[in-house]
Amino acid sequence: MKTIDTNKTMEHTEDSAATAVHEQWIALVNKAIADFESLTPHERIWFTVQALLQEADNGGLISHYYNHGGERTQETIEDLITLGFPEVADLLYEINDLFPCGDPPRNIEERLKIMATWEGEEYDYLDDFLEELDEQFYSRKTEIEEELQNLISEKLI
Repeated sequence: MKTIDTNKTMEHTEDSAATAVHEQWIALVNKAIADFESLTPHERIWFTVQALLQEADNGGLISHYYNHGGERTQETIEDLITLGFPEVADLLYEINDLFPCGDPPRNIEERLKIMATWEGEEYDYLDDFLEELDEQFYSRKTEIEEELQNLISEKLI
């Protein structure tokens, strides 16, 4: 009688599922780039929140603004609230307040130009301020990831 290694079978199943999710993510990114407005509400949440998580992993919340995710800051805030994380959305509002009228430009070059001016004595507080926001964000990151994964598995896959 042949014995089946269930651990190996489970690993293969998990690898296949991860591959399927990754392929859906790539398709979603391409769809968002081509026509952001065509995303369903659940797709939009996945796209904006996943982008925020990835950007934050590469330099803190401020990285969201240094990258293309900053083009969709308002949508990201709305999607964080929808996902159940209004206090995390508030962290982005606090960073938004650094921009004129509390409104970061959608255009990355315009955002970067403004951010380049955040120097001098009047901005000495900025490193500590951003570090505090990052600490608050990272204290909730696992919860955000779990809730996002629930949304993906229940509504999109």
